[in-house]
Amino acid sequence: MKKELLEYRKEVKKAIVTAIVSAFGFLIALTWRDYINSYIKLLSIQNEFLSVMSITLICVAGIFVTTKLFREKKQK
Repeated sequence: MKKELLEYRKEVKKAIVTAIVSAFGFLIALTWRDYINSYIKLLSIQNEFLSVMSITLICVAGIFVTTKLFREKKQK
């Protein structure tokens, strides 16, 4: 029973990490899509580029932190 509970917790952690990383990736994709659309329309590209880069860096940091927090501990 205890082994099954540990396995269940492990799978839940994997699902949570996958969902969080996917959300960050989706946010990055949306901001880049907006930037590309603005580039095509030639609207204030420089300011929007800074915004896109900031969001990308924040999301990458979030992905890094999430994977570190939910990393599996090695069993000896």
